[in-house]
Amino acid sequence: MTADKLWSQYPALIYGQLPVFNPVLPGYVQAWLLLPLVIFILACAAAVGVWHAWRAHRWNPTASILLTVVIGLLFLVAILIW
Repeated sequence: MTADKLWSQYPALIYGQLPVFNPVLPGYVQAWLLLPLVIFILACAAAVGVWHAWRAHRWNPTASILLTVVIGLLFLVAILIW
């Protein structure tokens, strides 16, 4: 299947709404569909670590706030590309 046929068969890929799992899609497209879920799971794991660091006062406040903002941005990216 060429790229032109892929985009013509799945116009939702162009217009922003990703389809659910479809065995007809090539493997690389299926991998891209899992990317938001992977980002979200990793951001959850990082958020747990930051929560423990906040409670234990392991870092100075500036580093804790910066890392909290970065993890919040990871959540935002996962939600926006979902």
